[in-house]
Amino acid sequence: MPEEFKPAGPERTELGWLHALDKRYPFLLYWGPPVVWAALIFYLSSQPGEAFPEVTFVPNADKAVHVLEYAVLTGLVARALFHYAWHGHTVWASIVGLATCFVFGVLDEFHQLSVPDRSFEWGDLGADAVGIGLGFLVYVLIQLKSTKRKSASREEA
Repeated sequence: MPEEFKPAGPERTELGWLHALDKRYPFLLYWGPPVVWAALIFYLSSQPGEAFPEVTFVPNADKAVHVLEYAVLTGLVARALFHYAWHGHTVWASIVGLATCFVFGVLDEFHQLSVPDRSFEWGDLGADAVGIGLGFLVYVLIQLKSTKRKSASREEA
């Protein structure tokens, strides 16, 4: 795995239980969070339109929610792909992760066609795409910063 995409966070000795989980159930540790988050998105999009409050004091509040939902989803998917499934294949992991999140967004918009008072909206899909790009960018920047911090601490030692 290239140095810039090594896992961030505390050293394994600080979180022994997490290390044990990583050794015994790595699939659950890395893929559990994005699956749960995607299920939450699907659940929320299954709710009828009148189930959500009308936010009039913030323009396009629903688009901001879409950006946030898909930024988090993309960050979680990127974490899973880079740390569990695609060791060393950062370009393919990026393509697969971004495409997976976008396809999920498209399918979610089509799913809303069958939900009362909900519809397919191109604006929502655009907000999903912005969230996907933002989530991936934030994930990569965090990884690069973490790598630089670890490199600096190694050079001091």
